[in-house]
Amino acid sequence: MAPSDERKQKYDFTDLYTYSQGVAVTKKGNDDIKTFADIKGKNAAETKTSNWNQTAQENGANIVSVNDFAQAVDAITSGRAEVTLNDKLAVLDYLKQKPDAEVQISAKSEVSPAAAFPIRKGEDDLVKAVNDALAKLRKKGVLEKLSVKYFGEDVSVK
Repeated sequence: MAPSDERKQKYDFTDLYTYSQGVAVTKKGNDDIKTFADIKGKNAAETKTSNWNQTAQENGANIVSVNDFAQAVDAITSGRAEVTLNDKLAVLDYLKQKPDAEVQISAKSEVSPAAAFPIRKGEDDLVKAVNDALAKLRKKGVLEKLSVKYFGEDVSVK
């Protein structure tokens, strides 16, 4: 979960352990979209309540409603949409599971939000224990190895 001021009012957070960014996904071979600004006027397959829907609208896309990322990919490959925005980690995981998918990452956001574990307020000993464990895993290279194994690249560093 990305720590935010609003979330910090409810939870304590551990140290950051992954970094990701938003990506624009298009049909393989579509080189029209190189930045998020390039989605202006394009049909973007997005779920109704996602922050990516809002980002797509802010960038001038026409929204094609879908229920999930798999449906967004179907909308792109069938020609109903030209793009979908999503979290890079989710897309890398999808592409690892479906290496023959006819989609590609064509643009990345400027911002790389980080994730940390949310922990109930006041559980200071637990926050410290998790932070100590994360530090050991990082030092031993375990976070990097797990990142590469599951996402195809190291997402434990910015």
